[in-house]
Amino acid sequence: MAHAGKTGMLKTASLALSIERLNPSVKVTQYSKELSEESVPDFGAYDLVMDCTDNPKARYLASDMAVKHRKPLVHGCALGWEGMMSVFLPGGLCYRCLYPEVAGDLFSCSENGVLGPVPGLIGLLMTI
Repeated sequence: MAHAGKTGMLKTASLALSIERLNPSVKVTQYSKELSEESVPDFGAYDLVMDCTDNPKARYLASDMAVKHRKPLVHGCALGWEGMMSVFLPGGLCYRCLYPEVAGDLFSCSENGVLGPVPGLIGLLMTI
């Protein structure tokens, strides 16, 4: 989804542009703010939630809002050499079901780094 021509572009803008180029009939709404309880968008207005957040607090909030509004959640994250992608459907298990509490030893990409291709592979899986 990313390439040299998108250097300096917000991740949300880069992803939206790529999705719209692949399928012009898809309407992408970007949310380019830090996700917090005060700034959470109305998830009820969307068909699907793609969680590409890079911090645990936002990840749990996105999951909680998807459950509250009964929306499918596609989650992806990467750290170091590892990545994870999950799909949570309304009425089924949620992210918080799998991980009831935030682990105290979680790191961010800025603290631990991430191997360049890993987020790209996770992002690719999220779009399938």
